[in-house]
Amino acid sequence: MKKRNLDQSASLFLDAFSLLFGSLFFAAGFQMFLLPHGVVLGGATGIATILNLFFGWPAGVLVLLINLPLFAMSFFAYGKRGLGKAVIGTIALSALIDICTFFPTDLTTDPLIASVFGGGIAGFGMAISLLRGFTGGGSDLAAYLIRRRLRFLSFGTVVLLIDGVIIVLSAILRHDLGGLFYSIVSIACYSLVLDTVVSRSYRARLALVICSLDVEDELIAAVKAKLERGIEMVLEAMRFDEIIAGSDLVITGEGRLDAQ
Repeated sequence: MKKRNLDQSASLFLDAFSLLFGSLFFAAGFQMFLLPHGVVLGGATGIATILNLFFGWPAGVLVLLINLPLFAMSFFAYGKRGLGKAVIGTIALSALIDICTFFPTDLTTDPLIASVFGGGIAGFGMAISLLRGFTGGGSDLAAYLIRRRLRFLSFGTVVLLIDGVIIVLSAILRHDLGGLFYSIVSIACYSLVLDTVVSRSYRARLALVICSLDVEDELIAAVKAKLERGIEMVLEAMRFDEIIAGSDLVITGEGRLDAQ
């Protein structure tokens, strides 16, 4: 029981740490580089950027308001499962975007540099949050809803289409084709950093060694390993001998779970 409580406390701490620092990094990239130069990142943040540039409304509040109907539709479509961390992540992200307006905005006058750094920092922040299951809603949530009707489209394609429509609409409304280029650069940097951080965190290595029986002992000694049959490890872990101790008949089979 004590170990379980410690594990739960450690998990809660990691959740809080990832949520806070992930949202903080995203807000820093947005407030210091993207928003001052009018670079639209796509998704709910991109729409919030457009409305902020035209009307001056607070971007964080806009991100939350844009996501509210998506949360409602997701709840009716999928239920509350998996929605909790999306709501918490969006609230934290929206709050920190508006709180962190004190960050310096004059670090560069070059929109290309701002696009690269802004997209990269925001992508790093979102990756930290995603590693603990938190999201910022927006395009990802909308893509899940759209794919319920359009199954022939991949998830990545739907997200790309949504973000593409937003940045093109921004360029048209602002009469700024240069802004379209900077948005593409920023989204590319955002995706590259996010994918790199998340994929490396889940990477594992498996070495499969095939050898003849006459060198088996030498190989085991060389790698200081202990050779065991996989099924024996599974049976030992599940205490199979204890389970079947009182059985009169044991029937075994071989096949697949998906197609017998």
